[in-house]
Amino acid sequence: ARGSTSSTPGQAPTREGVLGSMPADAQGRPLSAPNQPQQNPQTARATAPAAASGKGKLPAGSPQERYNYAYKLLVQSDYADAEAAFREFLGAHPQDALAGNAQYWLGETYYVRGQYEPAAQAFLQGYQGYPKGAKAPDSLLKLGMSLAAMKKNPEACAALGQLGKDFPSAPPHVKDAATRERGKIGCK
Repeated sequence: ARGSTSSTPGQAPTREGVLGSMPADAQGRPLSAPNQPQQNPQTARATAPAAASGKGKLPAGSPQERYNYAYKLLVQSDYADAEAAFREFLGAHPQDALAGNAQYWLGETYYVRGQYEPAAQAFLQGYQGYPKGAKAPDSLLKLGMSLAAMKKNPEACAALGQLGKDFPSAPPHVKDAATRERGKIGCK
């Protein structure tokens, strides 16, 4: 992990306490939520079951077409199927230029449903796995918001503070949202 100061198995690498309580494997990858089977994230993405409707199953096509299909499900507020589709996309195309965006939108599928722990894990993966991607600042913002929703305010403040350090040229709407969130949870 970039800028890591510790890497204890079972805990995420920390940067001045950032995400020190987020469970992670020895490589710093987030683990499954408590009471869930723990899998390698690549395996979890590739083997995640599609939602009951089957619409989350990606059609054949180019990575762009498959990404567009998953995104369309998200826009239609079909979050469970969008989750399955983005997981499948990431399993099939982890190095594609759209993978960082797909990882962010996967986090959104959890966040909008109030599933903040898997959202935080997805956003953390987006921030760490695609640090130069277009959605990296957004992932760090939503990581902070997810942690705040879990009442992990010190970690949320650290994540939101890291946003300004890592992404001083982040889009104004991301910076403004981070400032609002820091104020809401009382970050110093």
